[in-house]
Amino acid sequence: MPRCHFELRALCVLLFALLPLQAAEAGARYALLIANQDYAREVGTLDNPVNDVRLMAKTLGAIGFAKANVRVVKNADRVAILAEVAEYARRLAAAGPGAIGFFYYSGHGAANDTDRRNYIIPVGAGRLDDRVWFKSVALDGITRTLSTVAPNAAHFVVFDACRNVLKMPTRGAKGFQPVRERRGMLIAFSTEPGQTASDIGRGSGPYAAALAKELRKPGLDHLDVFQNVKERVYRQTRVQVPWTRDGLLKRVTFAAKAKVAAPSPAPAVTAKAQPQQQRLGGFAKAPQSSAAAAWQYAKDSKSCAVLSAFNARFANSVWSDFAKARMRQLACPAVVARNEPKAAPPRANKPAAAALPWTPRASAVQLRRLQGELQRLGCYDGTIDGQWGARSMAALAAAGQGVKRGRWPLTRLSDRDAADHIKRLKALPNGHCAVVVAQPPGTGGGQAAATAPTKKRCKMVMNEAALQDKKEPFMIEVCE
Repeated sequence: MPRCHFELRALCVLLFALLPLQAAEAGARYALLIANQDYAREVGTLDNPVNDVRLMAKTLGAIGFAKANVRVVKNADRVAILAEVAEYARRLAAAGPGAIGFFYYSGHGAANDTDRRNYIIPVGAGRLDDRVWFKSVALDGITRTLSTVAPNAAHFVVFDACRNVLKMPTRGAKGFQPVRERRGMLIAFSTEPGQTASDIGRGSGPYAAALAKELRKPGLDHLDVFQNVKERVYRQTRVQVPWTRDGLLKRVTFAAKAKVAAPSPAPAVTAKAQPQQQRLGGFAKAPQSSAAAAWQYAKDSKSCAVLSAFNARFANSVWSDFAKARMRQLACPAVVARNEPKAAPPRANKPAAAALPWTPRASAVQLRRLQGELQRLGCYDGTIDGQWGARSMAALAAAGQGVKRGRWPLTRLSDRDAADHIKRLKALPNGHCAVVVAQPPGTGGGQAAATAPTKKRCKMVMNEAALQDKKEPFMIEVCE
């Protein structure tokens, strides 16, 4: 045989030998989901196994199981279960090392008290007498088949069985018997040994719902997934506690953690790509600024109020300089240049103000507390500022009407006087005063006169909504 033919044949043999290794690196995932629901009435009817399996198939598809690799079987008898398990194990073995298998069963299951083994009860098993075990599928038979045929795969075997509605014979138990650990396999039960699991739930049973939610969480390994399932199911049912036996030698993550895309570098801006700036008076300003848009309306105004409001709104912009120049042309009141502090007025030695007859000696804190109580009683409608004026005294006098009292000072209150008033006022109900007593003429709530005529104060402010729409008026008048 020519030497080149021999080398070509050797290369082909090597390539075929590497195919299983490539499959292992890919980590193929296979699942077998069995739902037994249509049992006879004498066995015990179930509502959710088909819903459980449908939910699990949807969840596995969302976390990387190919649709062609997820096998769903409904209402299987003993022969069908054994055949499906054998085919499932063969496909896992063909996938090579690194493959992941997920076997899930939802339906009836029970433990035989005689041989202390757990069994899957197929549909069509008939009456649950002592011969039912010969019609059922032993759980350890399934796990032994998977370990023997596909020893290099990571196996997950989940039994959502041991239902509380099962009508068992005298030599059987609804709860399962503890199983031994198998290397390379996690065995999970929907409840703890000797206990039953619930089938009640909208859309699925409680165990299937919890397992589906936890499998979808990115970045969780199998230890976290099944621990979270245990906690979630117990919180929901308060009686059902899932149980696991873990023989896996390394952690398995079902849903990969979402990758955070690295921020793309900002594109280089060339001189031609840069927007041309509007230049005015040697200053550069972006053409889309709010100040520039507002100045287009304000620059021709002859109103000092409009220009003053513009200057206050955009004091730190370059357009503020032009507004000030316009104000000087119109002989508006002097404005302070931007970034220039106001000159401090010269200090004058003012004589100390003489104390008024009602000036209190109490602290402002105590007076504010007293004003707060008077306001609660409806006697005081002024500001709680600790200023003790005629309005505060009138309110205190109104609060004292109809109250049996001894000393009730209104002026020159000390801290003790204020504390005594507060203590007495706290005993009065809300709304004690129907109307705040009118103020004496010539005085006010703080130190201002109540009857002094108030001057209407108005100012021009920016109309932000009109400014965004570029419609007039962009200035509006607000009066206090």
